[in-house]
Amino acid sequence: MFLGNIKAAIAVAVLLSVCACTSSSTVESNKSADYNGSIKKLFLFTNLGKTLYSQSVVESTQETDPAAFVALMRSSLGSCGIAMDSFARPADGPAHNILPQHIPLQGADAILEISWTRERTGGQGHITDYLASLLDVQSKTVVWKATIELKQHFKAPEELTSALINRMKRDGLIGANCVPPKSDW
Repeated sequence: MFLGNIKAAIAVAVLLSVCACTSSSTVESNKSADYNGSIKKLFLFTNLGKTLYSQSVVESTQETDPAAFVALMRSSLGSCGIAMDSFARPADGPAHNILPQHIPLQGADAILEISWTRERTGGQGHITDYLASLLDVQSKTVVWKATIELKQHFKAPEELTSALINRMKRDGLIGANCVPPKSDW
């Protein structure tokens, strides 16, 4: 009887430890009904502030890691034939929009801008909200918006990339063959 209780307790502990590490981030999006563009080249503009952490960065330098997010996005989009250029606004950069005067778009079909909007900690852990907007270069209109509530703090670059790629696939902005980062957390 006692051995059975121990086995049950171990099974529950393992289940809870796995659940605590899985993604619980949420994404809400809205795509323009008349947008049917095919993205071949994307320009990614990030304004992530000091919100994006990865476990290795936190353990070593206590600095943020937006470069990891950009690299993961480039790899994921590259897996389905989409070329990507990027520009990351420095965490302590100017508050005004620097996109038009500092960035050559170099033939991009679309511009994906992602910015953090809010960061908080509390009973549910560390949560950061992001806003993503996709601008169609030819029509000069925003054709897609998404809000992302990121709840995975120590693998944030992977989680943010995965949430964004999966939602873009679901909304038909990119091909179903785009591969998000592996979810090993």
